[in-house]
Amino acid sequence: IPMDPKAQLYDHDAKLRDSRQYRQLVEKLLYLTISRADICFAVGKLSQFMERPTRQHWDAAMMVLRYLKRVLGQGLLFTKGTSMTVVG
Repeated sequence: IPMDPKAQLYDHDAKLRDSRQYRQLVEKLLYLTISRADICFAVGKLSQFMERPTRQHWDAAMMVLRYLKRVLGQGLLFTKGTSMTVVG
């Protein structure tokens, strides 16, 4: 799983020097949640700390990226002009 559901993320640790990279990464992960429902929980948790991210938050975001790298090719693919019918 991309993140331990019991993981406790705090905002009182040492703040990252450059929080811009963290925000950009989380914004890209938020966009990915459109086709990757498996990362919604983790990205939702990470997005709560956009204003004051810490090293712990950065490490958790890297864990999500490592998860995505392991499961590459297992997402949903929406192509233009195909039927959007769901079959189970």
